[in-house]
Amino acid sequence: NNRFREIAHLYRNGLKDLVTTPCDGVDEYCVYHNFVIRTVLRDELMEFLLSVGIETKIHYPIQLHLQPCASDLDYKFGDFPVAEKLSQTMMSLPIFPGLTDREISYIIASIREFFENKKT
Repeated sequence: NNRFREIAHLYRNGLKDLVTTPCDGVDEYCVYHNFVIRTVLRDELMEFLLSVGIETKIHYPIQLHLQPCASDLDYKFGDFPVAEKLSQTMMSLPIFPGLTDREISYIIASIREFFENKKT
């Protein structure tokens, strides 16, 4: 758990000016088995990262109210616009205890490179 928190801290500090990052609340102690960031450029960023050897994921790409298991609730697209909007911007960065500081630095540098190229 401590290593997950260390990695989250490195990601947060390295990316907070570029993307929305998770953070601990005042009375929380998060473990960060996933590190989910948000950006409106998610799909482009994911494609770029894959091109430089970094695999990312979209966890839960279909919102709960649109899952087949919830079909009997008769919800439709548009019933939960905030959840639907957020689901289009969320992506998970690699995070596991064996991830080295060097690998984390590479991931952060790659994300920074992506956004720097967007400015030009």
